[in-house]
Amino acid sequence: MIRALPADLERRLCLRIVTSCLASEYEVSAPTALADRVCAKIRAACAVDEYESAAPTSISDRVCSILTVCVAGEFQSSAPQWNKDRRCSMLSICKANEFEAVPPKWDADRQCAPVTAVCPSGTYQTAEPTATADRQCAAVTAVCPAGTYQTAEPTATTDRQCAAVTAVCPAGTYQTAEPTATADRQCAAVTAVCPAGTYQTAEPTATADRQCAPVTAVCPAGTYQTAEPTATADRQCAPVTAVCPAGTYQTAEPTATADRQCAAVTAVCPAGTYQTAEPTATTDRQCAPVTAVCPAGTYQTAEPTATADRQCAPVTAVCPAGTYQTAEPTATADRQCAAVTAVCPAGTYQTAEPTATTDRQCAPVTAVCPAGTYQTAEPTATADRQCAPVTAVCPAGTYQTAEPTATADRQCAPVIAVCPAGTYQTAEPTATADRQCAAVTAVCPAGTFQTAEPTATADRQCAPVTAVCPAGTYQTAEPTATADRQCAAVTAVCPAGTYQTAEPTATTDRQCAPVTAVCPAGTYQTAEPTATADRQCAPVTAVCPAGTFQTAEPTATADRQCAPVIAVCPAGTYQTAEPTATADRQCAPVTAVCPAGTFQTAEPTATADRQCAPVTAVCPAGTYQTAEPTATADRQCAPVTAVCPAGTYQTAEPTATADRQCAPVTAVCPAGTFQTAEPTATTDRQCQTCAACSSFQFVVTPCSSTSNTVCTAQLDAADRPETLYLDAGALASMANQPISSWTDLDPARAPTNVFSFTGSANCSVTASAAAPALNITGNCLGRLTLPPSTTLQNWGTSNTSQFTVVALHRPRVVTSGSRQFVYMDTAALGTNSALIWYSSSMSRIGTSTNGGSSLFPGGTVGSLPAAPPAANTWVLEIVTRTQTTAGGPMVLNLHRRYATDTSFTSFTGSDSALGFPTAFNEINIGRYWRLQPIYNAEDELGALMVYNRAIDSDTMGRVFALYKDRMV
Repeated sequence: MIRALPADLERRLCLRIVTSCLASEYEVSAPTALADRVCAKIRAACAVDEYESAAPTSISDRVCSILTVCVAGEFQSSAPQWNKDRRCSMLSICKANEFEAVPPKWDADRQCAPVTAVCPSGTYQTAEPTATADRQCAAVTAVCPAGTYQTAEPTATTDRQCAAVTAVCPAGTYQTAEPTATADRQCAAVTAVCPAGTYQTAEPTATADRQCAPVTAVCPAGTYQTAEPTATADRQCAPVTAVCPAGTYQTAEPTATADRQCAAVTAVCPAGTYQTAEPTATTDRQCAPVTAVCPAGTYQTAEPTATADRQCAPVTAVCPAGTYQTAEPTATADRQCAAVTAVCPAGTYQTAEPTATTDRQCAPVTAVCPAGTYQTAEPTATADRQCAPVTAVCPAGTYQTAEPTATADRQCAPVIAVCPAGTYQTAEPTATADRQCAAVTAVCPAGTFQTAEPTATADRQCAPVTAVCPAGTYQTAEPTATADRQCAAVTAVCPAGTYQTAEPTATTDRQCAPVTAVCPAGTYQTAEPTATADRQCAPVTAVCPAGTFQTAEPTATADRQCAPVIAVCPAGTYQTAEPTATADRQCAPVTAVCPAGTFQTAEPTATADRQCAPVTAVCPAGTYQTAEPTATADRQCAPVTAVCPAGTYQTAEPTATADRQCAPVTAVCPAGTFQTAEPTATTDRQCQTCAACSSFQFVVTPCSSTSNTVCTAQLDAADRPETLYLDAGALASMANQPISSWTDLDPARAPTNVFSFTGSANCSVTASAAAPALNITGNCLGRLTLPPSTTLQNWGTSNTSQFTVVALHRPRVVTSGSRQFVYMDTAALGTNSALIWYSSSMSRIGTSTNGGSSLFPGGTVGSLPAAPPAANTWVLEIVTRTQTTAGGPMVLNLHRRYATDTSFTSFTGSDSALGFPTAFNEINIGRYWRLQPIYNAEDELGALMVYNRAIDSDTMGRVFALYKDRMV
C-alpha cells in the first residue's frame, strides 16, 4: 500500500549541503534545520611568553596562557613547554650546620653541604666555616725537623710548635737527658765539691755529674772497722770471724773495732762420767757421773754410754685393762702382758670369758644344718647355729605353696572348694597348685552378638555381627545383642515413565518419581529427561543484562542469546559509537604515529584519536636546546647563563645545545704547589709543584703559595770535588748562631768529613745568611781529619802535586805578608805553583806559573801582584801549587803525615801531647803547618773545595760562574 505524500512537499526548499569545518578550524555553532554550521580558524601557536593551556578540538579553539615568571627568592624548577607552564620553586636556605657549596642560578637551586664538624685526625683548623665556605683544615706537621723539638702539641686550631735543640751544654754543666722529640737537651750544674758526709767516686764528665757516695756511717753487721774514712775513700771494714774454727768455742763477742775471741774445746769426758751437753759456739763440752745401779721397783732399760747415763724404768705393777699377764718382771725386764682377744674370730663363738692370766676361749660354729633339717636360729657370739626337721608332705585338703629351704620349712595352703559367683573353673586343683577360676565375659564385645549362655565350666559364647549387607542388598534391620544384621535385595531399575530420584544406599532401596511431560510457559527446556533426571526447564532471560546486547530471540529449547559488550576498545583502537541493546561498541584504529615535523600533544584515549602539533623549528636567540623534540614532546629550550657567577670561571662557550659551562675557581694552590697565574673569567687558578733542591743545592727562598722554591746553582757531577766540598749556603738557616761543625755536602762523605771548630775565649764562628758565609773572628782553629784511606796524589811527598784547592772568601784584614788564603804544607814544593784570584768581574788579579802558558784562557803570563786584594773584597782562589812561604792571618793548611814521612818528625812542645796517629790526613783552617801557633782568623769563608786533580780552565770557568754572583 502506498502512503500519501505530505501536503507541503512541493513548497519545501533545501538550500545546500551543510558546511564541514576544515582541519585548521573548529565548530563555533552546530548546524540546525534553519542554519548552516559556523566554523572559525584555530588560533596559531602560542607566543614565546605563553603556553597552550587547552588544546583545540573540533568544537573549541586553542587556549594560551601567560608563562609564570620566577621572582626574587625563586628558581625555575621545571622549564616551560609549549603546553606546560614554567614551574618556580623557593630557593633552599642552608641550615645552621650547612654552607652554600654551589650558589643558586636562575634554573638551579642553591646547593648546601654539611659543614665539616671537626677537622679530621692529623689536621688542624686554619679558618672557621662561613656562610659560603666550609671549615678550612691543614695537615699537622707530622714531626719536628731534625735539630728541633716539639714545644706544644697540635690542637684543633694550631699546628705542632717546634724550637731549636740546645747544641751543647755550657761550661760548668753536664747533660742530664738527650734531646727528644718533645724536650730540649737537659743540662744541670756540675756539683763543685762532694758534701760533708760523702766522698768522690768519679770525676764529672760531659754527660755525668761529679759522683759522690755517702760515707759508710758504721761498718755493716758482720764486719768491724779497720780504717777511718777520707775525702776520696770510704770507711774500711773487714768481715768478723763468722764462727770460731772447728775444735774451739767463742770466749768474747766481736765489737765495732775488734774481732771474735775463741778457745780450745775439752776433747773427751773423763772415766766414770758421761757427756751431758755438746760443746757449742760459745760453751765448752759438759760432763756428769754415771748412775751405779737401778733403784728398787725399777729395771734397767739401757747400759750407760759416753754421752748418756744408765737408763732405768719403773716395773709395770699390774697388766692394764684389756690385757692378761704372760711373764713375771726381772732386774732387766718388765712384767710381760698380752692383749686379750677382743672378739672370737669369724666362724667361731665364745665358750669361756677371759681372766687376769688367761685369754678368751672360742669354738667353731656349725657350718650348715644337716640334710632333712632347716635352720631355726642364726649362730651368735656366744651360741652355735640352731636346726629342726623339715615337714615331709602337705596334709589332705591343702597344696604346697613353697619348697623347704635351708632356713624355712615346707609351706602349705587350703584348696578353694568352688569357683565363686561370676566365674567359671578353668583347671582342677593339684598337689602344688590351687583350683583355677576366670571371670565370665559380662557382655559380648562391640561388633559381636551372643550365641550361648555361660556355665560352671564354660564362658559366654559370641559371634561377629555381619559388617555390611552384601552387594545388591540393603539393611532392613539393625543387629542386636542376641541377633545378626538383616538384609533385602535392591530394586534393579525404575519402571518406564519414571526416573531415579535417589540411588539405593546401605539402608534404603532405589527411589523413583514420574517424568515432567512438557516445560511450562515462560520457560524453555534445557535438558531431555534421563533414567536419573527429570526434564530440565529454565526461565527465559527477560532482557540481556547490563554490559551485554541481544544476538538472538528465545525458543522452546533455547534462551534469549546475549553477548558481552566490548568493555574497552582493544589496544590500538578508540570508540567511535556507544553500544546499544542490540548492537556492540564500535571502534576504529588509532593513528599510529604523528607525521614527520609534528609531535604528539595528547595520548589517544578510549574515545579520541592521538592529537599532534608542529615541532618548534629552532630555539630562539638567547636560549639553547635542553632536549631534542621527541615523538611526545616539543623541542625544549632554556635561557643561556649570561655570565659565570663570582668564584667560577667559564670552561666552555654556550652552543645551540649546551649552556655556558662554569666550574669553581681553585681557592688556594694546595700544599707543595705555588700559583703561576691568577684565575680569569675563562681560566682557573694555575698551580705548579714546588721544586726540590738537591743535596748540592740550598734553598734561597722557600716555596710559598705564589712563588716557587729558589735554589742555589750547583756544579755538574764532573766538576764536583772528590775530596772535600763545603758551602756556607748549607748553614743559612742558622744565621747568627754559633757554629761548632761544618759538614761535607757529598752525602757519601758527610759522616766522616766534618770540620770541628775550637779556640780561645775570643774565638767566634757564626753563620751569616746575607752572603752566605762562615764568619770567623779571633784565635780560632778549624780541624778536619780525613779517613786514612783518602787519596790525594803525591800530597806532601813530591814537588809535582796534582790536586787543587778552591776557596771563596773575603778577608777583613790584609797584610803584606798574607797574599794567599791557601797554604799547602810539604817539605819542598819547588816553583811549579799557581795562585789565581778572581774578582766579581772575572778579571784575573794575578797568576804565578813556571813560565808556561797561563792557566786561564785569554790571560797573560805574569808574576804575583805586589799587593793582595783590598780588605773586605770577595776573592775566589784556585790554587794548584803554592810556595813554602809562611802565610798570614787566616791560613788554610793541608797536612799529611805517615810514620815513614821523615819531614814531620820534629813535634815539639805541648803539641806532642795531642797524640797524633801514625797516619793521618788533616786540613786546618787558621793554623800554620807543623802545629805552629793559631793565627787570628779574620775572614768570611763562603766555600771550600779540594780536588784530587789539577782542574782545567773549563772547570775553573764553571766554578767561577757558580760563585760570581756571591762576589759582590
